[in-house]
Amino acid sequence: PVNFADIEGAAERNKDCVRRTPCLRARFIREPLRNGPTMLKLESLQVTGSFKVRGANNAILQLDDDTRRRGVVTASGGNHGIAVAYAAHASKCDAVIYLPENAPSDKAERSRAWGAEVVVAGAGWDEAQAQALEHAKRHGLSYIHPFADRAVIAGQGTIAREMLKQSPEIDVIVAGIGGGGLISGIALAAKAIKPK
Repeated sequence: PVNFADIEGAAERNKDCVRRTPCLRARFIREPLRNGPTMLKLESLQVTGSFKVRGANNAILQLDDDTRRRGVVTASGGNHGIAVAYAAHASKCDAVIYLPENAPSDKAERSRAWGAEVVVAGAGWDEAQAQALEHAKRHGLSYIHPFADRAVIAGQGTIAREMLKQSPEIDVIVAGIGGGGLISGIALAAKAIKPK
């Protein structure tokens, strides 16, 4: 299982490659979520435009030098692929990003802009992932899962760590749930830092 020490390690590894994004008070909300101030963590200001870079970068930085030199592969609907492409570029390793046919074309372009090879395969993410896993096995590459990976979860947990350092008065965190990596990391960090 992922623990808070993993999140602390991710924060240290990510400090030179991932932005510490602001946590701003939302003053102009028509219907506040509750009484009291509402804070927004602006992960849209990350170097890749989403929180995904926190997990992808942490995962790649935990690979040993020989493994990293061989390269990485992932399957993504878009933002995780861009994050892996950036993290691979920052670590000077090759990346192959498998995107499904229904992924927006700009996601492929942004991954390529970071130097990744992009393969469009399969109608949906499950098919793209199956081909990415086969590619990883065939070429001896590390597969970076977008959410079911300890290093990715720990990287995403750095969001709550930052939030609670920036605004210790926060008592409720609302986070999206897709595959579960983001909410897992955030919940783990929040519970460790502020158990109530």
